[in-house]
Amino acid sequence: MQSVTITALANPIVVKQDTIEFTAAAFPVAEGDVLEQLLKKMPGLEMDSKGKFSYNGKTINKIMVDGKDFFANDSKTLTSNLPARIVDKVKVIDQKTEQAKFTGVDDGTRETVMDVTLKDGFKNGLFGNATGGYGTQDTYTANLFTARFDKNTNFGLVGSSSNTPGFGGGIMIDGGGQEVIYFMSDNGGKTTTSNIGLNGNTEFNKGKVKLGGSYSYSEYDTETMTNRTRQTFLEDSSFIYNQVSTGKSGNKSDRFAGILEWRPSDKVLMFFRPNFDITRSSSLNRSDYTTNGVSGVPVNEGNSSNYSEGLTKNFGGSLILMYSFKKKRRSLSLNVSYGLSSSNMDGLNQSSTTRYDNNSTIIDSVRQKSNTISDNYNFNIRTSYTEPLSSKYVLDLSYNLQYGYRISDKNTFNWNALTESYDSRDDVYSNDYQDISLNQNIGLNINRMEKKYNYSLGFSLQPTYTKSTGTNRDYTSSVFNYAPSLTMQYTLNKTTFLRFSYRGGSSQPSISQKEPVPDNSNPLYIRIGNPRLLPGFNNNLSLSLNGGNREKSRSFDISIDGNYRTNSFSNITAYSTGGIQYSVPVNTDPIYSGSIRLMYNTPLFTKKFFVNISGSANYNNNLSYTAKIEADPQADPRDVTIDNFKNIVANTTNTLFIRNGLRLTYKFNKADFSLSSNISYRDTWYSIANQSKPEMWNYTASANLNLRLPYDFSMIAGMDFSVSKGYGGDRDKPFTIFNADINKGLFKNKFALKLRMYDILNQARGIRRTTTENYIEDTEFYTQKQYFMLSLSYKFGKFPGSSRGMRGNANSMVFENGRGEIFVR
Repeated sequence: MQSVTITALANPIVVKQDTIEFTAAAFPVAEGDVLEQLLKKMPGLEMDSKGKFSYNGKTINKIMVDGKDFFANDSKTLTSNLPARIVDKVKVIDQKTEQAKFTGVDDGTRETVMDVTLKDGFKNGLFGNATGGYGTQDTYTANLFTARFDKNTNFGLVGSSSNTPGFGGGIMIDGGGQEVIYFMSDNGGKTTTSNIGLNGNTEFNKGKVKLGGSYSYSEYDTETMTNRTRQTFLEDSSFIYNQVSTGKSGNKSDRFAGILEWRPSDKVLMFFRPNFDITRSSSLNRSDYTTNGVSGVPVNEGNSSNYSEGLTKNFGGSLILMYSFKKKRRSLSLNVSYGLSSSNMDGLNQSSTTRYDNNSTIIDSVRQKSNTISDNYNFNIRTSYTEPLSSKYVLDLSYNLQYGYRISDKNTFNWNALTESYDSRDDVYSNDYQDISLNQNIGLNINRMEKKYNYSLGFSLQPTYTKSTGTNRDYTSSVFNYAPSLTMQYTLNKTTFLRFSYRGGSSQPSISQKEPVPDNSNPLYIRIGNPRLLPGFNNNLSLSLNGGNREKSRSFDISIDGNYRTNSFSNITAYSTGGIQYSVPVNTDPIYSGSIRLMYNTPLFTKKFFVNISGSANYNNNLSYTAKIEADPQADPRDVTIDNFKNIVANTTNTLFIRNGLRLTYKFNKADFSLSSNISYRDTWYSIANQSKPEMWNYTASANLNLRLPYDFSMIAGMDFSVSKGYGGDRDKPFTIFNADINKGLFKNKFALKLRMYDILNQARGIRRTTTENYIEDTEFYTQKQYFMLSLSYKFGKFPGSSRGMRGNANSMVFENGRGEIFVR
């Protein structure tokens, strides 16, 4: 069989009307890498500390494979097991609702999802791979992936276990730009993960019935070591808090998600999606801490230890029924969803804090045991009716009812030295609390549909009712909101699209924000709930423009987002003698935020050479409050309430975050090479501390090489040079991370031997900066250090009509069927 060498670089990014499409071949990965490691290389895709991906700030709620559910409710299992080298395309889609797709009436609602398209050789047949490896520092990895795909069915069995991180590093954003993490290797700590999963989907009766589901079991164990420094701003001064802590945590989870889709005719469609997850968790944290004034005067010092373990159960599901009448675009739909969750947590809380106040010294000791039982019930029903008013206009009437019932029963007991047991109930830290919420939304929308544009203009009434009942406390509130809505999509030309939307909606506070019982798990930061909290209201604006030139392989994507919140949830933080803080959530005056993101991709001179330019800017305006506590220094901290808060002062925090990136990619006959750089800048202003200008710069330059060598050898190497300014001290010193994989195909390339060299220069480290309404915190955390690992992979597969199965070198695989047709991956 003759070999074919393809040297042109596929267009890395293609922009379509509602889809951003990445070509996997433009982002080389090593043998044995999984989908997660591929996604980290793609511009605009970011992974948070929990392993969840987002694109341009929009959370990706579901990941599909070839347009079908595949571990639909457990994307982490999919991204950490699906082999990266079988992926052809990755599509990020602003997907319409099921109702909009069924009726043809665009209601303007979108959900961001990802669709992973497999290479042609893996769409029809049975295939898989198994990998095992062991290295220095007792590192190991094991992975099994096997799947079968055909036109109507997909089946997958996955399993993995590892105590090593994947390659990568850079800047990660959490919370809409509120937290910047600069990291190498992982998110902090030494983590061992194991999981196994089973997925199956099929359709029958000529596609009228689709049935599927997935189950996964996972275990996570993490050991952490952190060193944090926090500067807290007061009205006329500030203080410095230092903490050294170690911790262990783990959980074991069972997850299931199912789907039944029934389409008895082209007029009727039904979806039923049940799900559940059961998690057993435990954690142990120990800390030593000191607080000093800005002049170095000691304020307090102490230590704490917290242990918790418990069981959490979540059951839920949704049922969607849709009927399309004989008259075009006349439809009726019903969407019912439910959720039941319960948790039972046991905890131990011990601390000893020495407070210094003038010439006196006060020691506060806590030794408590607690049990918290929480139950949460929610029910949601939405019905919608669409009626065509003409060939271009459609009326959409909807009603949505959300009911929530939450219970929290906490019993706390102090240590009794006489009986040497926890038998003295502490009424201050105990509570029996119930919360009921009822949210309604009555909506009316007018939709107009044209060839080049469509829009939906609407208005909604949103009454909300809440009732809270606690020990000797009852609170009731009713709020009536209303809001217009507008979504518009305009096709400027065949490849350029403009989209605008405005939506308003209510948001309920969490039960932990409302439950009026102190949380003293951190003896220096005591949180107290506020049952008087009212629902907040969000006004969201977005504008996007995307498109490109397919013939010239150019694409661009620009998005602008804004948010204006009334009755937002913030905190009053009061400071007592000895540096103890008390925090109570309150509703605040309006706050706002905005962001702009852009991406441009184009070839230079030749389609072997691509340039990707990206940039973003975020601005956030937040409001919080500081106060002082007028109390006897000898008083027990548990006796402090919001009534003791005096001299309340508003603190406005403005944060600016800018990031720019450049990536150059070139494809040679036997190599792929890329250079990239990223620069980020952050500045935060506090109205109560005008003298503070905590600027922060991060700069990263990276080089990556994918080299195909004779005799079935290959190599992938990456180097990241990083330097920061603004952390201070050794944290601003530059460092370089150098990683490399060397692969060798064996036994006609059914096997692959890989040597992974991680952090060859042994410079990996982790730093996190967090900025909030009233403090700045820098955290140094443990990261995986240098290791070398040798692993062996085995590939197998059987496809319809195949006479030879699989063969190829360490970087590609060639398939030949019985008709002599050849395809390459």
